[in-house]
Amino acid sequence: MPCLLQRIERAAARATGVTFVVGGSEEIVSWGELHEQAKAYAAALQARGVRPDDHVALLSPTTRPLVTAIQGTWLAGATIVVLPLPMRLSSIEEFVAQTRRRIRHADASLVVVDPELAAFVTPEAGDPPMVGFDDLASGPP
Repeated sequence: MPCLLQRIERAAARATGVTFVVGGSEEIVSWGELHEQAKAYAAALQARGVRPDDHVALLSPTTRPLVTAIQGTWLAGATIVVLPLPMRLSSIEEFVAQTRRRIRHADASLVVVDPELAAFVTPEAGDPPMVGFDDLASGPP
C-alpha cells in the first residue's frame, strides 16, 4: 500500500481539489496548489529547526492554513499534534493552562497558531517557539 506522501503526490497531479467554506462562501483550491503551498510550509518548518520525527503543535480552527500546515508538517517528516479549541470562552484561563500542558506533554518542537488565538497562548520560558500561519506562508526566515 502506498505511503501517505505518495498519495499526496498523486492527488497533487490530478485536476481535483478541495473546497473550503468560510463565512458561507466557498473557495476551491486544487490539490496541486495546496501541495505547492504545503511544500513551502515544509521548507519554512525545516528552516525553523523542525526535523523528521519532531512534533509540531497546531492550534487553529479548520481552515485552509491549517490543512496546509498539516500537509507541510507531514512533508517535513514531522508529526502533527492538533490542539483542541476552547469549548467555552468563559473558561479561557483553563483553556490556556490546558493548552500549555498539552504542548509540553506533546514534546512539541514548534507551535503554529492561528493569529486569532495567538494572544491566548503567548510563550513562557521553557516553551517551544511559536509562529503564526503567516510566518510559514512567507517561507523560511
